[in-house]
Amino acid sequence: MAAAAAAHPIKLAIIGSGPSAFYAATRALTSAPTPAAAPISAVRIYKALPTPFGLVRAGVAPDHPDVKNVSHRFTEVVRSVPATFRFFGSVRVVDGPSSPSRTQTGGTALELPLQELLQHYTHIILAYGSARARTLGSRVGGQELGGVCWALDFVNWYSGHPDAHTPAGSDGRRSALGSPWLDVIRPDARHVSIIGAGNVAPDVARLADARVEHVSIVARRGVAQVALTNKEVREMLNLGESEGIDFVPLSKESGELALDDMARLKQTFRQRDEEPQSGRIRLRMRKRFVDLLIKGSKAPKPDAAGHRKSWSLEPFRAPESILHSTGLPWARAARTNERGYVGQIRWSVTEPVPSSSDSSAEASPSPAPTSPSWTPIWEAIDTFFGNVCELDLVFNFYKVYAILDEVFLGGEIEETSKTVVLSRLEQLEKLE
Repeated sequence: MAAAAAAHPIKLAIIGSGPSAFYAATRALTSAPTPAAAPISAVRIYKALPTPFGLVRAGVAPDHPDVKNVSHRFTEVVRSVPATFRFFGSVRVVDGPSSPSRTQTGGTALELPLQELLQHYTHIILAYGSARARTLGSRVGGQELGGVCWALDFVNWYSGHPDAHTPAGSDGRRSALGSPWLDVIRPDARHVSIIGAGNVAPDVARLADARVEHVSIVARRGVAQVALTNKEVREMLNLGESEGIDFVPLSKESGELALDDMARLKQTFRQRDEEPQSGRIRLRMRKRFVDLLIKGSKAPKPDAAGHRKSWSLEPFRAPESILHSTGLPWARAARTNERGYVGQIRWSVTEPVPSSSDSSAEASPSPAPTSPSWTPIWEAIDTFFGNVCELDLVFNFYKVYAILDEVFLGGEIEETSKTVVLSRLEQLEKLE
């Protein structure tokens, strides 16, 4: 077995250069050789953009150096093995023959067919991020109305991604600043709804145009499942002091539901037999998170114009339909050939599924509330679709999939996918 492994060293290609890609590369480059595992002779990273590190490089603000510092660790590792590692920027991997670049990325990217890569590498990891926004599905009408914008477009814009572009306005000209706000929000807009409580949500709330008075972050699941860290929430709550942006505390009902969520999470940890100390730490951090939201902001104050801005978290809500600004359902407005703008959003009330161990949520028969009028919407559900290789794959960032014997998928989320990708890589290293 050892002799066979030695005769077939692993040549690894990684498509994508975000955190999960570099975590996989780092593990491959630093793992101690064992008699049972084939040696790794080459690690190559391919990226459509000319620069590495993904959103760690472009999507993290300079005032968060602790997050950006991970790129320094990656750089140290790859520089220590110059004969084994190579980074190839401006190379777009496609599922088809090579042709003039069809990518939207700035500059010229060489197209490299996936099948050609397979001829030169023993294993390939697909660790690229999203390149296409995820819609709300066909059951939710009104997504084509003016005032609807996707999280991917927003992230590309504020991180300076070459794919970011400014849609032409009604006069055929483009906005000078290239801000999505200038193109989708009505002049009289005062309320923005964000569907999904992922990491994009606080960025939208902080960067909202000055005329917006309130931002609602709407989540299908409960407060305990919101994908924000305690640090991010503290920063948001402190906006009351620094920028006059107040957090509207959770309602009594939402607060009670959040505490119920914590009880369910505690029971879930017990059922999964997690390591006691680790489980207690995670529960304590989530409990602190819930307490912060129940308590609310510090010292809210009006802005220079005397207005008081605010943001809120609305759990257990799912979009049912997006209505035209005239109050007509989107389908009726479409028949009049008037694209129009968002006027209202009708929500379905969701509730935890008692039999589910992951505290997911499903629609309940409760009456569907309607949000206030003139409500532009930002669809901030995390985008899991990618189009590298044009395989039209749906990502689950909690797993790594094997789509072929030698091709693996890894999600581009640092903390979540790190353990999973590396675990899968350990299995990969043992293959002949």
